[in-house]
Amino acid sequence: RYPPGGGRGVAHPLVRASAWGLDKDYGKEADERCLILCQIETASAIEELDAILQVDGVDGIFVGPLDLSASLGHFGDPAHEVVTDALSRIEIIAGKHPNKIL
Repeated sequence: RYPPGGGRGVAHPLVRASAWGLDKDYGKEADERCLILCQIETASAIEELDAILQVDGVDGIFVGPLDLSASLGHFGDPAHEVVTDALSRIEIIAGKHPNKIL
């Protein structure tokens, strides 16, 4: 999101999406259309998942199963039981936040 609600780079007066700065409402409209998803790929992200989903402005999460499998010590094997258990845990934690996207 653009400041003050976030730290997105401010180049909108110079880009085609804002009609080269002629669309004075571009920043506000872009913020309203913005979707913030956090990519969950590590064991530490799972540990912090509840806190991540409580952050104001975070709309949801998505999982990178191959990177997650590597993080959990099972490189290239997202079907390993340890990884599928972690995916189930993610689903349970995310289920406590029904207004978030998974």
